[in-house]
Amino acid sequence: MGGGILGFRNVVNTQTNQNINYSDKDARKFFIPVAVGTKFTLGRSVNLDLGYKMAFVETDALDGFTSGNTNDKFSYGYVGLEFALGRASKPQLATHNPIVDMQRDYVAKYDDLKNQLEVEKANMAEEKSKMMAEQAKFLNDADADGVSDYFDKCANTPSGTKVDGSGFNLPSFTNVVYLSKSTRYFNQK
Repeated sequence: MGGGILGFRNVVNTQTNQNINYSDKDARKFFIPVAVGTKFTLGRSVNLDLGYKMAFVETDALDGFTSGNTNDKFSYGYVGLEFALGRASKPQLATHNPIVDMQRDYVAKYDDLKNQLEVEKANMAEEKSKMMAEQAKFLNDADADGVSDYFDKCANTPSGTKVDGSGFNLPSFTNVVYLSKSTRYFNQK
């Protein structure tokens, strides 16, 4: 759809083949062409162009006959071959849309990033499961002495027994006697 100025001069042919000017001067009137069509690519630089165009003119005098309140209109259909000029290595713009190529590139990049993200998620899940196994190794305490089995060098101590950081029993002191400056504590049983 568009708009433009149509210039014309009406000449009427009579039945006796006389040409009579309808008006002495050229007329210029506004018109609106509305078209529909399609192109088919036949080759790298050849297209088949099919279409139909209807033009609505702002006058009733285009055809040389005034009928009243209606404006004139005309239409035509067309079939044509279109040849693209230029280098054959470059795509022709009549059938090539660079935006579609850009979209295709972005979709490909998106798909690639999505695949990378899925691989990274799988790697992270595997890493997480390894870390959870490592954590479980440090949290297990079979004899409930408060020292992880991983660090417990004296496994199977009785429950409630006071142990050091390696899981060994701490000695219990019943009576502590002060002896001297060099030896401060003494354990008596």
